[in-house]
Amino acid sequence: MTPHPSYLVVSAGELLLVTCHYNRTAGGKMTPGVRVFRLETGGISRPAVAVEVEDVHDCVLFLNPSSSVSVTAEGFFGFPGNAIYFIAKDEFEERAHRGGCGSSAS
Repeated sequence: MTPHPSYLVVSAGELLLVTCHYNRTAGGKMTPGVRVFRLETGGISRPAVAVEVEDVHDCVLFLNPSSSVSVTAEGFFGFPGNAIYFIAKDEFEERAHRGGCGSSAS
């Protein structure tokens, strides 16, 4: 089984981890999805944690296995905020693109 891709990207001063997965619908069909986590550093008395976030606000994430970037929608005309675009062409991303996975962080 091929592992699902994950991406690290700095967005609005925070380090985000975007993970891809498949959801099983009630009818048994597999649909692609994403989860976004904000990585918070630990300290002497607390461990580092990954906190799931509901959206990426006014940011647009462009994800690629070798390099990912985040821009604000306000400064990047024509792209809506709170959106994720997969740039690479692997098996998961091809299915995600056809299924609409790559259009939202929610």
